[in-house]
Amino acid sequence: MPYPTIEDYPYLQLDIDGKSVKLNQFTSYSRKVLHGAKIDYAFSGNAIVKRTPHEPKHLWTVTALVDWATRNQFLLVAKLADTKIFAPPFDAYKLTLSDVFLSIIEPTISRPKADVFQSVGMIGDIEYFAKFLVAIDLSSIEEQPLGDWVQLSFIINELEKLTA
Repeated sequence: MPYPTIEDYPYLQLDIDGKSVKLNQFTSYSRKVLHGAKIDYAFSGNAIVKRTPHEPKHLWTVTALVDWATRNQFLLVAKLADTKIFAPPFDAYKLTLSDVFLSIIEPTISRPKADVFQSVGMIGDIEYFAKFLVAIDLSSIEEQPLGDWVQLSFIINELEKLTA
């Protein structure tokens, strides 16, 4: 396998049932953690930390500039994944997102690595690009034709944590 070139980065790749789409030209990208710790204060002024019992999930808000063929492939992957949600066996829904745009920093590798070439050791922690089990919110998909290009905007939600 040849080493990747700088043109290969950054990217998001969605995969399901042998079909995939790779996006690598972004006009906006955001990945945030949902449902983290929240702080309230008691009447006495003491801090009360509230947190959900499960690990927080991620939410991506993306706008990408793509050609028409990539737009068609993206819509195919998104709609195929959406139909798998309700089709038995329900555990067959396996839309994975390889996020090679923004790395994760953790004490240990807890998710599958999205790119075998990228892993940077930090003091006590590990930085790497990860894969996620996700769903695309079809109602969030917006398309703006720009001649030979299409500007795609969409939202992706993490469903559950893939294990490394």
